[in-house]
Amino acid sequence: MGVFMRKKAFLILIPFLILAVIFASRIFAGSSAKPGGATITRQQADTIMIMTARENPQYDICFVVDVSGSMNPVLEKLKQMAERVLDYADTNDTLILIKFDDSVREPLIQTIKNPRDKDMFKSWVRKVDTTRGFGTDINAAYGKALKTLIGLNEGRKTRKEPMRIQYLVFVSDGDDIPPAHSPFRNPGSKESLELDQYIKKAGTEKLINILPLGMAFKGYKPDVKVYNADHVPPPANIDPAELQKLDDQLKIAMNRIITNISSTGSPVPKSDYLPLINQLSDKVKLTKSSETKGNEKNTWILNYTLESDFQAVSIDNIQAYANFTNTSGELQAVMEPVRVTSSRIDPGGKCGIEVEVKYPQNWSFEEKKCSGKVDVAVTGDMMIEVDEEIQPSPSPRASISIPTDTPTPTPSSGTPDPNATPAVKTKKVQYRFPFNELKTDDVFSKNVPVEKALFLYAGLGILSLILIPFLLVYNIIVPITVTLKQGDKAMAFRLAHGGKITIGGHSDFTVDGCNNEAAEIHRRFRRFILVEKEKGIIPESYNTKGDRIPLKLSEGFSLNLAGSYIEFEFLPGNQEYAQEKEQFGEPESQDFSDDQDFKF
Repeated sequence: MGVFMRKKAFLILIPFLILAVIFASRIFAGSSAKPGGATITRQQADTIMIMTARENPQYDICFVVDVSGSMNPVLEKLKQMAERVLDYADTNDTLILIKFDDSVREPLIQTIKNPRDKDMFKSWVRKVDTTRGFGTDINAAYGKALKTLIGLNEGRKTRKEPMRIQYLVFVSDGDDIPPAHSPFRNPGSKESLELDQYIKKAGTEKLINILPLGMAFKGYKPDVKVYNADHVPPPANIDPAELQKLDDQLKIAMNRIITNISSTGSPVPKSDYLPLINQLSDKVKLTKSSETKGNEKNTWILNYTLESDFQAVSIDNIQAYANFTNTSGELQAVMEPVRVTSSRIDPGGKCGIEVEVKYPQNWSFEEKKCSGKVDVAVTGDMMIEVDEEIQPSPSPRASISIPTDTPTPTPSSGTPDPNATPAVKTKKVQYRFPFNELKTDDVFSKNVPVEKALFLYAGLGILSLILIPFLLVYNIIVPITVTLKQGDKAMAFRLAHGGKITIGGHSDFTVDGCNNEAAEIHRRFRRFILVEKEKGIIPESYNTKGDRIPLKLSEGFSLNLAGSYIEFEFLPGNQEYAQEKEQFGEPESQDFSDDQDFKF
């Protein structure tokens, strides 16, 4: 009984064990990161940084700082970080500082032209201090920052200058406590609607990168906390680790001093570089340019253009794929392999992509529609060439110095100085990173006309229906004149379909010494057949099957008559020396006299 109970308990546990194994396998499967999914190599990270720096030689960086009383614990660290940004800033970069609490101060804008400009911005940062008030009008400050940054790029667009990548460092504890007079209390106010337009424009152009500190953003919209009606000062909730992360992000964005790309180092989070990857990938555009007829019949070429907006980065290893899905049940089209006119594009260049769609011929008597969905995808690598220094091998002679009292003669121009510092040698090295896959959806729709050959074939078919019965009637009704000759004797006969010529005896063609009918020549349509009336009349040399052989005009034949082989000639037409005799294949039961020449 105990053994039975133990077995029963084990059987009950089996389903739970299976579920546990499945659950554990899913956990471990989910925890294993795909290669290249969550992280990228240090070399790839450096490649992205250099590409970004070369494509965006100048930046706009806007610091929007909450100076309400709650920000006092982190303000000093923020000042230190802002000053460090100047170490990454380069000539012609624009730095902006906007302070706010329950009101927004006018932006302080400084474009770096020389070291004094950097010192000027540092002095502005050092003077930032918290106020006694605790009001915080986040939307007003954010609107002022977007208006300033978008205005700078709009001005460049008007002057036909390159647009810039912009960074908005927004620092606040996230509590939105606008004053009573703030228009942003009303979502329908002019200022609120204007802010919505700025947010929409920033989301469309994707030139502004928001780096929040102490608060969160949902896309390009600030995620503010619930309005605090009692104006209770919230505690500062900015983690020092967040401050360090913001510093690292700015360093990544601004670091334009790298010349060598590291081949070692631990993998880094890909998420930290996604904004830069997306900005670079957005410079590669895929658009449809035209539709043209192909060289082969019933083909169309869909022409796409892959265009580069890069100034220093090339595009290499271009590959294109396409898929065609039929949406019309009338004519089903197929797609030929995609053709790419060039596998590499220089900065600012373009290449063509051809997608050939082939549809069947329309063999109906009405116009048919051929339509479908065309999906085109393009992949490739962004590529830069970096001049890397080649470390020279140490020369033993370069380190030897021999003292002498006599002046060292100046070496001639043709003789190298062994003690001179060797020139720095460099080599060009290519580095790549794949751009985001480009996809485009298109609709192919054509009305396929009726094939012109269809009318020709239809006419031939109708003509055949008329001619075939006519030819059949002609072959049956119209007689054929033939001549049968044996020795000096020749007779002409006109045979219709079913007619015959009898040989031997008192028949149509008599033969000396042959008293009985020996053979017959029958007409079947346009053919003639020799049929023996008695066994052995047709010689065995003809290899006949049965008692008949086919005859051809202008050929002879032999018959075994009266114990000897007699040669006959079967000739076309009415020979001039022959006597005419008509034979229309009438029933032999008709009674005619022996002296008649023609038999009907």
